[in-house]
This record gives sequence, structure tokens and C-alpha cells, in this order.
Amino acid sequence: MPDKQAFLAKIPFPPAVLAIDTRHTTASYSYILNTLRYETETLYQETHMENVNQWRYLSSIIDFLSLGPMSQEELELYREPYKPQVSQGTQAPQSKKERYGSSLTGKVDTKPTRHYGFFNGTPQQEHFDDLPVGSFKEHLREILSICDVLRTKRVNATTDIGFGGRLENIRADGMVRIIFIADAQNDDSLATAATYAAYLRKNMLYQNAHEEQLLLSTMVVCVNHDNRGEAPKRLID
Repeated sequence: MPDKQAFLAKIPFPPAVLAIDTRHTTASYSYILNTLRYETETLYQETHMENVNQWRYLSSIIDFLSLGPMSQEELELYREPYKPQVSQGTQAPQSKKERYGSSLTGKVDTKPTRHYGFFNGTPQQEHFDDLPVGSFKEHLREILSICDVLRTKRVNATTDIGFGGRLENIRADGMVRIIFIADAQNDDSLATAATYAAYLRKNMLYQNAHEEQLLLSTMVVCVNHDNRGEAPKRLID
């Protein structure tokens, strides 16, 4: 066991993470999030992280939130339709063979580019107060509140350097990684993850335009995906 603890002590302390599940219509339960929570607690116990500086706070900088997908009616309030039609006069390729062409750098997507905005209503919204009252607005505030707590705990954990630590080696990483878990076969789940991510990044970029370091980053992990090395097209749309 001391070997595991010595190994952990040499690894940089990870950033704060918030995992959000947008897959289930019943948002109160998520098998994936419960499994991740269990595995994190098991790792903590098996490696006796309570004896390792900084790493003893690992479980306090990871949180989980199950939201479920938004309805199409809700999504239409906050973003442009996520199933846009190809403009008239342009015919979309009918097969993958027609869609992908060759180039010097490999295969390229020849599907016509569709120009449309993401945000619906007033693109110049600068904060969440301008959004219509509803569960989406409440969830955005809940997410930011959780991120603030995780960020504070992550920064505080960096001061746990023990007797042999050096203050100059402290790296107070204030970035919170938000990981959305979406179903690649469910349009509403993909659209929900993309909408939350877009609004969170938009708000954070505006609120922290003067900061040298961004305080939030987003990514989407898709389950039920064919895993061919590219993101689901419906997520990008």
C-alpha cells in the first residue's frame, strides 16, 4: 500500500469535475453516475488516499448531477431548431460514398454547410437573468453553484502540502471540467447536452472576460455511439 501512496504523491492533483447525465427521462437516477461514484469511493478506500496530501480531498472535488433530456418545447425556447433543413437548391448526398470525398489529408465531408445560429431569441444575452423562467434556467444556476463549490475545494486542497511541501510548487487550478453524458441515439439528449454546454460557456466567457484563466470547460461523452473516430453528427447539428 505505501507504494500506491508514493505513486499518487508524484502525480499532479486532478482538476475538479462535474459529471452531468442528460440521457434519462427520469432524472432522479443514473446507473452510470452511481457507478462512477462507487468506483471513485472504492479507489479512495483501496489506495488509502486519506494518507496522501491533496489526494485526500479527491472525493470532494468530484460531483454528479442527473438532469435528463429537455423536451423539444423547452429546447425551442433557448436554441435554433437542431434538425435544420438543407437550403433549397442544394441536394444532400444520399450515401456515405457520395458524401465523403478524398483530399491530401484524407477523407473530407462534402455535405453542404448549413449556416444558422445556435442561440434562439436574443443572441446578445449577457447573463442568465434574461432567460425565461423555467427548469433550464434553474439547472444552469444549480450547475454554476456546484462548480463554485468544487472550484473552492480544489483551490483549498492545493494548500495541503504537508511538512515537506514547497509553497512555490502549488498550482491552484480553478478550472472545473463539466462532462456531459449523452445518448448518441437520442436527439433530445444530444441537443440538451449541447445547449447546456453552449450557455454555460457563453456565460462564463462573458463573466470572466478579464480573467487570464477560464474557470469552466465542457465536453460531451456519447454512449451508444459507433465509435468511428468522429463525433455524432446530430451532436454537432
